[in-house]
Amino acid sequence: MGKRFPEEERMRVEYDAERDLLYLGFRPRAKAARTETICPGVYADFDREGRLIGLEILDASEWLGDRIQPARKVTSAKGGEQG
Repeated sequence: MGKRFPEEERMRVEYDAERDLLYLGFRPRAKAARTETICPGVYADFDREGRLIGLEILDASEWLGDRIQPARKVTSAKGGEQG
């Protein structure tokens, strides 16, 4: 089995159906020092050391279509809360 990461280091996936915003947090406890526009509606957050810590996707349903499930909350890609 693969390496288990402590909860504070696990990837976080959040979808806000009201705002149609998807956030992928790669380092959930890290603070963003700067944000860069990747393309219109897609933003990358970086920490002070320049490491990618998250991606924000506006109008996510336009990018992902019916793959987004608003009723499902996923906070960890490695066995965290789902429901």
